[in-house]
Amino acid sequence: MKNIIILLSFLSLFLTAITFLNLRIDQLDEKLITVKEENVKLEHHLNFLKSEWEYISSPEKIEKLSSKYFKYEIGDIIGKEGLKRLLSISGDKD
Repeated sequence: MKNIIILLSFLSLFLTAITFLNLRIDQLDEKLITVKEENVKLEHHLNFLKSEWEYISSPEKIEKLSSKYFKYEIGDIIGKEGLKRLLSISGDKD
């Protein structure tokens, strides 16, 4: 009789442990689903930002924005003589 009581005690402890493990597994599954959904949303947002960045950083768009906001003028490229003259002028000031 004593052996049956001990066996039933261990069986009930084992079933209680399995119940708690199943509860924990269900909680982790729900958390995993939430994380996967958030990951999908973030990937979508990242793809949107990448496409927007490609549009903004295109050479034509950069040229258009810089002419709109910076009002720059295209300068001439100086030759060797112009560079020597420029260096000699800056060297005289020192």
